[in-house]
Parts: sequence; C-alpha cells; structure tokens
Amino acid sequence: MYRLYVILFLFLICNVLQVRAQNCQPEGNLIRLVSVRTNPVDGSEQTYISWNTPADISSVVGYIIYKYVGVSRGCTAPIDTVYGPAITNYTCNGFNPEGYTIAVYHGATSPGTLQQHHVPPIIHTASYDSCNYTVSLSWSPYIGWDEADILYHVYAVTGGQTQQLAGYLTDTSFLWQDVPDNTAIDLYIQAVHKNDASAESKSPYRRITTVTLQRPAFIDLSRLDYVGDEVRLNFHIDPGTALTQFEIQRAADADFETRHSFPDKTLATYTDNAAGIFRYRVAAKNDCNQTARASDTLQNFILGVTLQNSAWQLQWSRPVYAEPYVFSLQRLVPNPAVLLANAADVSFTDPVSSMQNQQSLEYCYRLEASTPRSLSVSEACAFYEPRIAMPDAIDPLSMVVNPQTGRARNQFGPVLNVHPATYAYQLKIINRNGAKIADVAKGFNDNPLEKSWNGRFANGVAVPEEVYTYYLEVQFEGGRSESLTGPVMVMYE
Repeated sequence: MYRLYVILFLFLICNVLQVRAQNCQPEGNLIRLVSVRTNPVDGSEQTYISWNTPADISSVVGYIIYKYVGVSRGCTAPIDTVYGPAITNYTCNGFNPEGYTIAVYHGATSPGTLQQHHVPPIIHTASYDSCNYTVSLSWSPYIGWDEADILYHVYAVTGGQTQQLAGYLTDTSFLWQDVPDNTAIDLYIQAVHKNDASAESKSPYRRITTVTLQRPAFIDLSRLDYVGDEVRLNFHIDPGTALTQFEIQRAADADFETRHSFPDKTLATYTDNAAGIFRYRVAAKNDCNQTARASDTLQNFILGVTLQNSAWQLQWSRPVYAEPYVFSLQRLVPNPAVLLANAADVSFTDPVSSMQNQQSLEYCYRLEASTPRSLSVSEACAFYEPRIAMPDAIDPLSMVVNPQTGRARNQFGPVLNVHPATYAYQLKIINRNGAKIADVAKGFNDNPLEKSWNGRFANGVAVPEEVYTYYLEVQFEGGRSESLTGPVMVMYE
C-alpha cells in the first residue's frame, strides 16, 4: 500500500513539472503587440494585448491570458480566459512590467502552448537638469519584436496637450532640450513596427515636474541702429521672468562675448561702439550661469558711399551666416527718395544730379535690413568734393563776360561747380612787396558775382600791371574748408 502512494505521488509531481515546463517555455509568435492604454473612464492604466489567430481555428475554444511573475525564471500566471476562436485582443486593468503572453485554448485537456513573451517599452530614467533645461530619457526596448524592426517615438503631455518630441529613433535614449519651466509633464514612448504600420506599443507614463526660476517667455531684440560706429539696440524682456541676470552679447564670428551685464528686466536700450560687423543678442542667465533664453540675433551693416564717375556707389556688408534679411535703401538728403525696397541686393548706384542746383553738398542714405521680427538700420553720409577754379589773369578795364562762368574779365574770384549757398570764402590780394591790396569776403547767402576783386585799390584806382598773389580760404557747409594760393596777372589790353 505504501508503495502505491509513492507511485501516485511521483506521477503527480511529473505532471506538475510537465505543466510548469509548458508554461515556462513559450513557443510560437501569434502575439502582435502589447501596449499600455488609458482607461477612458477614470484615466487609469490598462494593458492591451493583440494577437493573430492560428491558421486552423477549428479546434480553438479561446485564449488563455498570462502575465509573467518572475520573468528571469520564465514563469507565468494565468489571469483570464477569453472564449471564441476569432477573438484577437484583450484589455485588462493595470500593467505588469514583466510582460504578457497567451496560449491557444483547445479545451480542458489541451490548453495549448505559450506564445512569445511581449513587453512594451518602459521609461527607466527621466532626469531633469534645471541648469540646462533638459530631460535625459532612457527606456527599455520593446520585447517581442526583432530589434531591427523597431522604431521609437517620444511624446510629452502637458496640460492635456500632446507634443511629439522625437520620432523614428532606433536608440533607446533621448535628450529633450528647452523643457518648459515649473510644469508637470507626462512622458511616454511609442514603439512602432517597421513592417506593420498599425502595430504600435505605448509605454506607461512617466511623470516629471520641472522646478526652476521662471525663464522669460520671450526676449525681443526688435531694432538695431548703426550710425557712425555706434550701435543702439532696442529690446523687450518678458516682465514675468523671475531671473535677474541679463547680458548684451556680441559676436564677430560664431562665439558670443558679453558686452554688458545688467539685473533690470525693464531695461530697453543699449549703446555700443562697433568699428566692424557684429551680431548682437540679449540673453537671460540662470543661477547656474547658463543661458536660459536668448533673443534672435541682429547684425549691423556697414554702408559705404563713394563717388565714382559722377555717381554715388553704395555698397553694404552681406548677412552673416546667410540670415534672412531683405534690404530697403533711402536717400535722406538731398531730395529724399526710396531707391530700393525689400531687395536682396547689396549694392546700388545713385547718379549725382547737377550740384549747382543742390543747396547741400552732403548726401545721406539709410539702409534698412529687416527680418520678419526685427530691423537693423544703418546710416551713412558722404560729401561732394567741389571743384574750385581760379582765373590766372584780370583786366580791370574789360567788361567782357565769360559765358561759362558768368564773370566779366574785370572780376577776379573763385568759380565753383556747386550752389552758391553751400560755400563762403575769404579772398586776399597781395602785391610783390607783401602789401595787402584787397580783401573780399563772401557769405553763404551772398552772390559770388558780387564778391570778387575788380583789379583796383580800395580808392577805386586801377592797380598797375604786375603779378600779384591771391590767398583763398573756402568754407563749405558742414565745417569743411579748403585753402588755395597762387599768382594772378593784372594786364591791360
């Protein structure tokens, strides 16, 4: 009798081991995917399992759903059975991070074999760096598909809005930059199968909360004015920021340097000396001395104006790094006019009008380089260089008029090719003994034909024939001056 009990006990042990071995050694791969979903009723996690039916379902009664309970030992526990040979999916509350599988159920005497083990991706690390405003993510790969067939998308849910951070990754890590401040964020990974567009497996959510001093939502660098090697910036910093360290930064190449630091977020202007081409930006720094937010960059443009072949040649610097500027060019004085509008050109030719009709020797231009959000303005002026001609002889008794200059032969004085209102002069005549014979002054409002030497002494007596010396000092508008000296022959015909 005792021997019979021993035989029965060994028989039961073998059957249990046989079933355990069956449940620990999966065979087949009917499962399409295992994914985490959100319960539409209470927002809790649910697990969704999808599979393909066997080719022959004539003997299929249903499917047994298993979860792994010690995946390292390969052991499972049944959690449910669904009946019906054509059923292809199952949803249950909760999520088991060790994964799931199924077995095809053929009846009580033939439970079927376990299918391959499937586990969705699971975020292992989500580390927030408050100095650099980044989140480092890493996750476990999807288990159940070939690694070469898997792509990953990264998502963030903030305030009910879902944002895709990255897509079609083959790695299981990602660095999210410029993460929102002081925000609760739910992150999840979605694995997709390259060969089955409908096969998508979502990871459980991983919540992070970013806690830091509020960065400025915006820093607008709206305008740059460049006149005479001086740059003036106009900007606006978000008044809602909690940061108190700001910088004006300048770059001649790729690297920015600090030109000015200030704590006042209400500051709106800054002036810099810039003998060259630079890009500017305004930046906010955090407590780690990292750039928390920076404006778009604005470049100053050097506008060159030179006179060639009776025309002003205007040229300006090209945008650095091919930034999307368009150019408009205006003549400010004389005769204001728009010369270019919203063009990509970096040069223009402006013909010089008859200077005898222009009451200004100064030509001034304004270049506006604009982007969709900002404006860089440069101004430059150039002076027309008048030509001064002096006669070499005078006949005090001749009334013959030179048709080109309008002066009679008994009028000695300078002839300029510009409007009389643009210059004044002082003319002195000295004889061979060094005695001053005449002193003539023309003001800016005087007629030059009325301000000349007539070849006579102050008492009206004609001077004798000889070579005299003239000294001429011409004062132009704008403060420039020019001096000439030379001989003049007094002769009577």
